[in-house]
Amino acid sequence: MRQRFAFLSFLIIIVSCHNNKQVKEQYIAKLSPMDSLIEKFAPIINGDWVRADYVEDLKKTLSPNKSYHHIGEEEWAISIDSRNTSIDSAIVYISYGGAGSEEDVTFFEPGKVPNSILLENISQYGKSFQLGFEIVHNDTNLILYECDSTGKEISQRKYIRARNELTGNDTIPSVTFSNLSYYHNKLLISGKYSYVDSLGQKHNAEFNDFGKVTGIKNYKTYYVEGVFGQGPGDDTDAIYFELYTKASVDYLLRIYRDSLYLYTDTFNDSTNSYGKGKLVYKLIRQK
Repeated sequence: MRQRFAFLSFLIIIVSCHNNKQVKEQYIAKLSPMDSLIEKFAPIINGDWVRADYVEDLKKTLSPNKSYHHIGEEEWAISIDSRNTSIDSAIVYISYGGAGSEEDVTFFEPGKVPNSILLENISQYGKSFQLGFEIVHNDTNLILYECDSTGKEISQRKYIRARNELTGNDTIPSVTFSNLSYYHNKLLISGKYSYVDSLGQKHNAEFNDFGKVTGIKNYKTYYVEGVFGQGPGDDTDAIYFELYTKASVDYLLRIYRDSLYLYTDTFNDSTNSYGKGKLVYKLIRQK
């Protein structure tokens, strides 16, 4: 009796799987080519993305400024809102060199490059751009293809997903490019520290991946400079506390081994640049 029940259960599973497969195949057959592309791409490309080679370079330099000059002003970060699957396109925000962004549109139409869709509005000098993705060892990379006028691939740039600094959610695009801040924070700053103030008192401080800080005066937020090449003073690493408030204060930032060094800045007229002033904080990372 038990064997008979097991055999019947096995048959039910087979029939169920077969029926599910048929239903899925029938559903896919009913989808238009555009619907198929929306279903394939929209859930994958939605969110915030940062250049993979910039992140790898940042791990080595520990300096957003140095990594900026290594990578240049090509498309640093991409933010895509493809949550509305009832339309045939998605809004794409592209940041060049970390300074501001341009709004573009990607259409769920096949690109010339395999496994890609068209990206409009950033065609330049006879070139066009297309978006694709790849999944390697469960990690997803967004790919920006640069193509010539015939659609032939010239180059490609890969992007890795960043978590939204404001919400901690990796599927809701920020549009404000907190994706860059996320990697600056996570790779350079985030962690627990100890430091000694000017009175010789020892304190503990903690920074998280999403720009929050505790233990330094009454500061609650921090921001690592990520915009360079805009003029004097912009080409140096810096950290801001309480940015965009009346209490905002900034320090030159240097990272050496397990410590953060925060300095006041001094302007050098002869070099038209800022340099280190007085050391204000030496924050030692706690393991």
